[in-house]
Amino acid sequence: MAPMRTYLILISLAVFAPALAFAASAPSPVPITMPKSYEDCIAAIPKKADDALERALYWSDHNGGIPAEHCAALALIALQAYQDAANRLETIARDPDAGTLMERAEFLDQAGNAWILANRLDAAEATFSAALKLSPRNATLWLDRSRVKAAKKQWAAAEDDANHALAFDAKRTDAYVARAADRTQQGKKDPARADIDKALTIDPTYADALVERGHMRWDAGDKKGARGDWRDALVNTPANSDTAEAARNYIQNAELPQDK
Repeated sequence: MAPMRTYLILISLAVFAPALAFAASAPSPVPITMPKSYEDCIAAIPKKADDALERALYWSDHNGGIPAEHCAALALIALQAYQDAANRLETIARDPDAGTLMERAEFLDQAGNAWILANRLDAAEATFSAALKLSPRNATLWLDRSRVKAAKKQWAAAEDDANHALAFDAKRTDAYVARAADRTQQGKKDPARADIDKALTIDPTYADALVERGHMRWDAGDKKGARGDWRDALVNTPANSDTAEAARNYIQNAELPQDK
């Protein structure tokens, strides 16, 4: 078996989940064929996720091991079977062949994100907590758990987790923006603005930070500056992203005056 890291291709759960729609189809009239490789299995998911799942499960039944199980889990996410995917990913992480502690933590991180997609926030938090026990210096895990706590409106706890994320990776612009949101909800306006400024110092084109700074400028009465930030955000993010939608909504609905 190849080293486990070859199985952990950088595939965002968020890429598969919203972008791929479930399409029911009649059973294939031809025999099921096993994927040629893990990469081949993964590549089939965007094309037809239900077929990819069928092939991955067949591969798993024929000694496909962790690669087959992981491909099946990602196919389930594409099919929006988030709870089944999360359970399968957690099972993978407990497998003796799942790799190093860090690799097991990565599987749990994916499981936690699947729980979020299933709107099971308590399960997501528990899974991220389990992952942190395996990889306590992992900034991504701290930030993911921070976002779950924010979704549960546990703002102080979310801020504390974001602090840990930044302690292990001081250049995480997304962590600064997340912490700024947590601080804003607690009325900590100046520290929140400092976080946004820090994010934009690291990356002046970071769209999420531009949207938030625009909102802060609007609240402070700098309407022209706010509009400029939202326009810049639109330039620096994909048109179909949530960030772009937020920027457009601010521009269209905030009744900003025309520039003089």
